[in-house]
Amino acid sequence: MILISRSCVAFSGKNRILGVAAKNQMVTNVKNTIHGFKRLLGRKYNDPQVQCELRFLPYKITPQADGSINIHVSIASVWKRMILLISIILILFVRTT
Repeated sequence: MILISRSCVAFSGKNRILGVAAKNQMVTNVKNTIHGFKRLLGRKYNDPQVQCELRFLPYKITPQADGSINIHVSIASVWKRMILLISIILILFVRTT
């Protein structure tokens, strides 16, 4: 049996939604639905691949002081920067399914 990991996380109010349910929210919750970010993990903001991806992603990405990337999402009406948290959420989701 092949296990496919979901790489989509949506934040709605205080809730986080994973996988197919998050992908379904992509139309109504564009800026808080994070998808396709695995291509960005471990890369620096100035990397040409990251700069190419920025044009197509609807969510906001900014550089950190060390050159790595931040993904901005709104959780309970407060904008937060996170990439590590999104990665941990997906790892825990894959382990439980």
